[in-house]
Amino acid sequence: MTEEVLLSTVLLSLTILVLIAISLWQVAKIFEMSQPRVENSQIAEESDNRFNGKLMLAFLFFIYGLTFYSFWRWGDVLLPESSSEHGYIYDNLMWTTFAVIFLFKQSLRLYFTILRINIMVKKDKKHFFILTT
Repeated sequence: MTEEVLLSTVLLSLTILVLIAISLWQVAKIFEMSQPRVENSQIAEESDNRFNGKLMLAFLFFIYGLTFYSFWRWGDVLLPESSSEHGYIYDNLMWTTFAVIFLFKQSLRLYFTILRINIMVKKDKKHFFILTT
């Protein structure tokens, strides 16, 4: 019980620290924008795109690691023992659905996001984007 409370407290504290850091960063950005204009281009360059692509991949591995750790750590409470003889089929359906939806879909989503970031700032090309809601 105390280990769970400690973990919850640590996660809450880290979340608060991250939110405070983001707030301070935004305030610094507002202060920077309120200063007289200096040649600080906000247009993304190739190096920015490569950096953002690497951050996206790091985020993908972080989410996968966190998910697999959660399944490993709390997998026994995720799906309790089946109470019927057909219950294992539904358990397999849950794992199959997880594999298809989470792993495959997230990988594709991040791949296309990275692809879009890498294509977005080619200066001599015209781009066509389809807006979706």
